[in-house]
Amino acid sequence: MDPCTFVKISISALALRLPVASKPASSRIHSACAPCFCEIKLPNNPTKTIPLPLLLQDSSALDSHRIAATFYLDETAFQRQLTVSWLGRTKTANPCLEVTIYSGKGRNCGIGSDKQLGKFRIGLDVKWMGSSSIEVHDGWVCIGKPKAGELHLDVRAEPDPRFVFQFVGQPEDSPQILQAQGKVHQPIFSCKFSRDRGDRSRSNQQEHGIHAWTSEKEKKDRKGWLILIHDLSGTPVAAASMVTPFVPSHGTDHVSRSNPGAWLILRPGPRGGNSWFPLGRLEAWRERGRKGEISCKFKVMEEGGGFNGIGNTISLSRTVINCPKGNGDKVNINMELPIPGGFVMSVTTVNGEHDGKGKFSKLEVQLAMRHVTCLEDAAVFMALAAAVDLSVDACQPFSRRLTKDLGLSCSLL
Repeated sequence: MDPCTFVKISISALALRLPVASKPASSRIHSACAPCFCEIKLPNNPTKTIPLPLLLQDSSALDSHRIAATFYLDETAFQRQLTVSWLGRTKTANPCLEVTIYSGKGRNCGIGSDKQLGKFRIGLDVKWMGSSSIEVHDGWVCIGKPKAGELHLDVRAEPDPRFVFQFVGQPEDSPQILQAQGKVHQPIFSCKFSRDRGDRSRSNQQEHGIHAWTSEKEKKDRKGWLILIHDLSGTPVAAASMVTPFVPSHGTDHVSRSNPGAWLILRPGPRGGNSWFPLGRLEAWRERGRKGEISCKFKVMEEGGGFNGIGNTISLSRTVINCPKGNGDKVNINMELPIPGGFVMSVTTVNGEHDGKGKFSKLEVQLAMRHVTCLEDAAVFMALAAAVDLSVDACQPFSRRLTKDLGLSCSLL
């Protein structure tokens, strides 16, 4: 498997040094004591707002290991930053990483309460996409007017290669999984969705064209879902099994944090057959009071041996997925699983087209190369991505009907 080129741009060791006034005004707080923050911007990326620690003249208190912000760009997105189209012509652009410094508690604490102290810009360079790490900047720079203050920061660009996979359809449709390398897409896995064998009656209903819910109990029946990931020979190499059903909490029509649904992410045992080892546990629930937000928590299980490069006793990630209500049954997903060591994987819903026969939504999974030593490692993350996508469906209000494939499907293994 060949990875795709990505670059990681990290900003660390942030600090602000302000001059000490000889006669500070008694009617206001001294500038060296006022809280400060900065906004870090990179074109076409979310703005990061970071509090700034204040230093006097001693730089020994700098925390050089604390990363304040991180941006990730693939090769295509990076090259797109360096050019701009105007009137059908392409010309060179001058994109910048921009750090704007403010005094105040933050822009959400009051209109007009924050004062801009200055800016610092660094132009993007194609050299950042190289095969080795580059220290773009490390040290103090002046901001604003002379003697207005100094900003300390460390900016680094380093390669962060990833494997990119795409589900050709939704997991409940048992799609093929492709590996993407530039414009080349090649099959690498297949995904098989099924429900437990106790749902045969529901299968008969589907065969006879009965798509309506038959009872109140079936509306609340989101259990027994199973995802199997097969390699190209048809051998199962990973699985995601729903071990705790997604049921509404008492007095509500949604899954709550007090009683989340859960999956086990599994890998075949060394002897094959029907032996499986649990690598991690994924829990999901709908956030109370936050419209459309679903939380996912993933924990690596010690007995499974852990993931390559991650370990086996840590809680890997908790993330909130914003799921705005749409016209269809599916919702958009944009989720990342980071750990203290950096990016692990991301799951994103993208639009695709199948052989010119119409558009559909599909999952795109990006996976850090350092966590993959063999094909089976990648398959485990495909099972996790499918479980995340299905959890978003399972956490939808129970007053809503799920898609036909989820609500009534019973494709058995």
